[in-house]
Amino acid sequence: MNVQHRMKKPKIRNTKSLNPLRLCGDQLNWGQGDNSVILVRKTHHYTLTFGSWTEIMGEENKKGEWFMKKCVSLFLSIAIAGLFLGCATLSKNECLESDWFEIGRRDGSMGKPRALFQQHSKACGKHGVSPDREAYYKGRDEGLKFYCTRDNGFEQGRLGQSYRYVCPSELEPVFFAGYQKGRELYQYESKVKNLENRIKSIEEQIQKKEKIRYSSKVSDGKRSRIRDEIKILDLEYRDVARELKITQKEKPVED
Repeated sequence: MNVQHRMKKPKIRNTKSLNPLRLCGDQLNWGQGDNSVILVRKTHHYTLTFGSWTEIMGEENKKGEWFMKKCVSLFLSIAIAGLFLGCATLSKNECLESDWFEIGRRDGSMGKPRALFQQHSKACGKHGVSPDREAYYKGRDEGLKFYCTRDNGFEQGRLGQSYRYVCPSELEPVFFAGYQKGRELYQYESKVKNLENRIKSIEEQIQKKEKIRYSSKVSDGKRSRIRDEIKILDLEYRDVARELKITQKEKPVED
């Protein structure tokens, strides 16, 4: 995969499917193009090229749209992470008109790591501004009081967010208790969704093989092999359905 920076607007397959994101304070949209994902940031466009379907999946699966859907999240995350490397954490105006207590409070309330101050310092240093370290960390401590609660811990865990151990020792036990509860629910829902997707996939495979099986162009030998494959898929379907049923009975209690 490679990322190309282009000024010319790329051709996006489906403009209705553009998804809004934020990048360095700017609006960022992305949509799927031919064998690629397009990142659109104001007048700048970034194309993530995956290569042809033949190169990725082989000739027989080159029309596999499902592959793009499964991989686009991973590729997009990697690309955006790379683009963020060139972003300043604060703009020139924010540096010049900064209230360092408020910036620290904001970062703390969002659970940002302590080391973020160094990035702010670097960004503002380019504009001749020296951050107020003491005011920033006082504000951050205040912000963490809002972040490090049981309810927010539960929400962070429920969303599958990673915990960066930013809470002070006196607040961490309460936050982490909620986080673990939320994380249990996240893991449960992820497992259920995965099992449901497996069931759907098996059903689609069976339907496809049944269609081929009853085709007049299929030889008796091949029809027999397909029948055996369907039997194996049917057994797998029953196993997954049974596992899903058991899992659904083990849903964590939200309290």
